[in-house]
Amino acid sequence: MATGIALLVSLAQINVPAETMCEIFGRFDRQTELYRQRTQLQVEQHHKLDQVERRFDEQLREFEPQLEAALTRRLSGSAHQYAATRLA
Repeated sequence: MATGIALLVSLAQINVPAETMCEIFGRFDRQTELYRQRTQLQVEQHHKLDQVERRFDEQLREFEPQLEAALTRRLSGSAHQYAATRLA
């Protein structure tokens, strides 16, 4: 964007015809608008991803105690089974 502004200023200083300046400015303006739209779309997509990530984190926190309990039971059962086979 800074390059586009510098170009417009340079062209204005060398007395480029007004219609050429208008055409260049119009193109610059369109490019600026396209950039703004792309940026807005990226921000919206990022916001949606953040919402999905927050919901996942909330669900994980909700089920974390159950997951930990199940894992503890599983590991405990495996340890008992291992000890029983070693003693046999």
